[in-house]
Amino acid sequence: MRPVPALSAASRRQVLGGALALAAVGSARGAARTLAAPPLVFVSSPLADYLQLLMFRLSRDTFPPFDPPGFAKAPSLDDLVSVPEAVASAGLTDYGQLRGFIARAFAALPTQRVMRPQPRILSYSEHPPGLDMVQSVVAAGAPFYPAFQAYWRASVQPLVQAQIAGWRAQDAQFRPLQKVIDLQRLPLRAARLEVVAMPFHPSGSGNYTPPAIFSSLFDKPNLPWFLGHEASHLIWSEALGRPLAAAPEGAHAAALGKAKGVDVEETMCLFMQAQTSKLCGLSAADLKMSSKLKPGPQQRLMLALEGDWDAYRADPRRWPDLQAYVTEKAAAALA
Repeated sequence: MRPVPALSAASRRQVLGGALALAAVGSARGAARTLAAPPLVFVSSPLADYLQLLMFRLSRDTFPPFDPPGFAKAPSLDDLVSVPEAVASAGLTDYGQLRGFIARAFAALPTQRVMRPQPRILSYSEHPPGLDMVQSVVAAGAPFYPAFQAYWRASVQPLVQAQIAGWRAQDAQFRPLQKVIDLQRLPLRAARLEVVAMPFHPSGSGNYTPPAIFSSLFDKPNLPWFLGHEASHLIWSEALGRPLAAAPEGAHAAALGKAKGVDVEETMCLFMQAQTSKLCGLSAADLKMSSKLKPGPQQRLMLALEGDWDAYRADPRRWPDLQAYVTEKAAAALA
């Protein structure tokens, strides 16, 4: 065996410095690993699906039309309230339970969201309807629900079950929520996260009590894409994580965005949905969300987020969490 040559003082300093740097990186990675993701619970609800269709009448080419006699003339809503989502999370199955449940849970309408007695988003629209209007639509829809139950079992349930089966498989293979949290370097304060398949949902949404995200059906299941967007909103919420305004320079970044007509948090979520999906191999590695945006301030912010992403992932000292990264890029792109 050849003897190992003695190190000079300079070499010893280099080795020691390298070891300390590796230890710091390891410590940062260890800290990131302590931000454990809560388990996912997959949910579907025929009653919630009916309320979604009744209230907002979003047709889907995926399913045959639901048009029993008189249904087309039943009243609907022009603004999105989270009643169907709340009903899905509550596990309600009996139409007779709805009036009392809605009265308790949505008493503050037309307020958009409340923190007490429990944090909850009541509406996703700028001008929510009043509680009486919501109750009148639900009451008028009661005669058609038995027909919808049969319709749901025949035409909707198989696709919902297939979507959830795909999401379960992707969760087992990729653990995408843990990837979202690791990329954010921020916690999601929840014992579990409901993932709800809602075939008549216009897109996706989230809520706080219980922690849950809701999605329309993908042509192909892509749980990382969905989680990358909606779970990021929850991580940046006062109820379950840390709002941008509470981060250093976060209020300034939000103000810059508002002045330019850019929702900084929403832009971050669009960015995160792509990054999480790419990390799981479900989107092309060269996918750029900036190419999907019109030229302007939001595209400039997205380009800035994309431009230094590899550096962010490699340097937790410079950017301890995603909010630090986004505020820096917002200051540069939106000034």
